[in-house]
Amino acid sequence: MKFLNYLPLLFLCLSCGNNRMNENNKVGDAAIVTDTISKREKETAEAQRHDSATYYYIWEVNRHKKTVRRTPNLSTALVNTDSIIKGLNIEYKKILLEKTALQHDTLYLIINNSEFLTGEMGADGFEQYIAQAIINLTSVPGISYVQIEFKKGSYASPGIWSRNNFPGYIIVH
Repeated sequence: MKFLNYLPLLFLCLSCGNNRMNENNKVGDAAIVTDTISKREKETAEAQRHDSATYYYIWEVNRHKKTVRRTPNLSTALVNTDSIIKGLNIEYKKILLEKTALQHDTLYLIINNSEFLTGEMGADGFEQYIAQAIINLTSVPGISYVQIEFKKGSYASPGIWSRNNFPGYIIVH
């Protein structure tokens, strides 16, 4: 009978386990481990003070040279689609990208006002934008494809892209 009196105490002790969270992300060949939520919050706050769009990218992409360079000041808090989209929206202020869904390994995005992207940037500008967006977004673990919807224009059409659309890019240091 005394055992039954201690049973609720036992359940209470077992339910108060360690809730420390670990998040493992893999970007390229480097594993990034964030140990605590407070560290992530600190890095996120630090990142919000940066105005440079490249701070939000995993890779700095040069379409003409077909190279990618790891962003030197990459914060582990920024290895996600939302931060990369934020960086793209900072760099390309006239092309506002919005996330609409994430299903399986495909990220769905929309550009509501695409006239600058499809008509004013030219084919070269569009290709640099798409390379920057797709290479970075598909570097986020779990993202293999990116579908971007927008109104077709002179130099650009909506579609689905993957890293395979950008063959021959090499990593430079």
